[in-house]
Amino acid sequence: MCLDNQYALEVLCFYTPEFSVLWRPFVVTYHPNLFQILYVAYCAIVFIYLAIPICGQIVSQILEKIAPFRGEHLDVKSWKM
Repeated sequence: MCLDNQYALEVLCFYTPEFSVLWRPFVVTYHPNLFQILYVAYCAIVFIYLAIPICGQIVSQILEKIAPFRGEHLDVKSWKM
């Protein structure tokens, strides 16, 4: 519709929410085929496979940095009541 009549309605597509990238999937239903579903599943599996070691490293580094703080500031016996 935006390209009809030599781009005469192009401005309509700029300022109408129905043509927005964020709103378009709710207006027009799209049914992916089996190949697309398999491709998304493959990408998700590869992402999880690559992200798990990195997340483990991040958690271990956070725990390493928190240990001195925890010993110094989270000692309940040293709190004044």
